[in-house]
Amino acid sequence: DADKVGYFENIKTAIMVQVKKHEGTTDDWAVQQIKAFKANHNYSDYYTQMWVISSCEKYSEKALNEAETAGVRLINGNEFARMILDAGLEGLRL
Repeated sequence: DADKVGYFENIKTAIMVQVKKHEGTTDDWAVQQIKAFKANHNYSDYYTQMWVISSCEKYSEKALNEAETAGVRLINGNEFARMILDAGLEGLRL
């Protein structure tokens, strides 16, 4: 499944996101979930991206390998925090 799908109409992009609250390591189950969601939904008019965002520190080797093969972006807690800060503070830079 996907916890959220973001549609960006101007660029015809849909980002499917699977979110996990994990400590330590997130395994390949998250990758399998987002892949299954995409396989069962039609986004013919959109370029699609699959993301897994986890509060974890790292992903298992199996998750890394499966994500690379399937084109899934894995984002850990630290990277996600940086993404939020960059997006939220971008307009404040001089």
